Amino acid sequence: MFTSSVVSWALCTYYWKFVKDFSTIARPLHKLTEAKQKFIWTNECNNTFNKLKEALTSAPILAYPETGKQFILDTDASCESIGAVLSQEIDGQERIITYFSKCLP
Repeated sequence: MFTSSVVSWALCTYYWKFVKDFSTIARPLHKLTEAKQKFIWTNECNNTFNKLKEALTSAPILAYPETGKQFILDTDASCESIGAVLSQEIDGQERIITYFSKCLP
């Protein structure tokens, strides 16, 4: 179970732009990869991993950008992380195109 979770975590990081606040959610897992950090898979890591799996398998579905339409960029920042959502109004609904998030050191 543990080995498959680590491999799945590596695959999750590939899809970071599809999950709102990915970096903030994934912070406990990311800390495991820091230099001189002892690798201990805790309950918090397991809960975080399950939260990311849920986020990757549920709505919202991302939309393809439509040329000629205006983009909407929402941003947010704190002392711990920054994030952004790029979207467009498509067929009368605001549809998310991509997410960005990054934890700050």
